[in-house]
Amino acid sequence: MHQIKKWLKLFFKDKRTNRRIKPLAIVQVLMLVCACILLILFLLTGFSMDYFKWILMTLGVNLISSGVESYLVKDEKEGVYASFGMGVISFFYSLIL
Repeated sequence: MHQIKKWLKLFFKDKRTNRRIKPLAIVQVLMLVCACILLILFLLTGFSMDYFKWILMTLGVNLISSGVESYLVKDEKEGVYASFGMGVISFFYSLIL
């Protein structure tokens, strides 16, 4: 039961303890807006793989910056590793496609 609570804390953080770094927060918001625009273009162009690559790349960079931000504010190591790892996987997957 303790392990489940530990893993749930990684994904559902308490909003009051969530500290953000302003420049990285701005970059993350811009990347999410860019990913949303690319998703709309992806749907409108008939599921073109070029747009899908860029979506994965922007989401990968966003997750990596989130992992760096978590590391800088001294968050839990599991959260840092999860965010950074998913970002690296997403980024490299976009390079393979």
